[in-house]
Amino acid sequence: MKYFRTLLFRCIFVIGDACVKLLLSRRACIKVWSGPFAGMCWGTHAVGSELTPKLFGTYEKELAEIIEHLPVFDLAIDIGAAEGWYAVGLLYRKIARSVVAFEIIGSGQKACRDNAERNAVAEHLEVRGECSVGELQRLLESRPRPDFRVLIVSDCEGCEDELFVPSVLKLCREAHLLIETHESQAPGTHLRMARELESSHRVIHIKPVRRSRADAAFPGRATPW
Repeated sequence: MKYFRTLLFRCIFVIGDACVKLLLSRRACIKVWSGPFAGMCWGTHAVGSELTPKLFGTYEKELAEIIEHLPVFDLAIDIGAAEGWYAVGLLYRKIARSVVAFEIIGSGQKACRDNAERNAVAEHLEVRGECSVGELQRLLESRPRPDFRVLIVSDCEGCEDELFVPSVLKLCREAHLLIETHESQAPGTHLRMARELESSHRVIHIKPVRRSRADAAFPGRATPW
């Protein structure tokens, strides 16, 4: 019964998300309602996720408080950037001075660039294709000075086990990391990375939290569009 209830809610959500896209499809820019990137202009094309949670500001709510307390970084590296939620959002909030975004899907690369243009941050964004160990190492090794701050945001559907090998993690000692692990696709990655990072980082395990209506509180007006 629980499985069918979950499936039903999932179907309702997907249909609702499609309706939102249809209603807003003629708008070039939609304002994000709330959350850490409130006020950001966004397109209607979502890659690998739904549009509605992003507009409501509840997408990956678990990271909202962390993002609010991040310092300013000279460089942010976004692996699995999709349409640029973090790549563009970090520039929009001026948390990152520049961003290199990796995304293997062509439509995601285009959407990422488009969203950067919508928010006037395109000149600070570089969009690339697939991320490799070599590219990641080169970016980390190219820090021009010891106090050059780097943030890595990664959600690459299990490829984190292939990318964050010991040689890369050694170069990450001075970097801030936000990495989503996918145990169903790469079993053991979570614990391996935690063990290898515990000597240089304060490792925090972030668990999913439930959403509520209050999470999408409207900022003083009836609708965001």
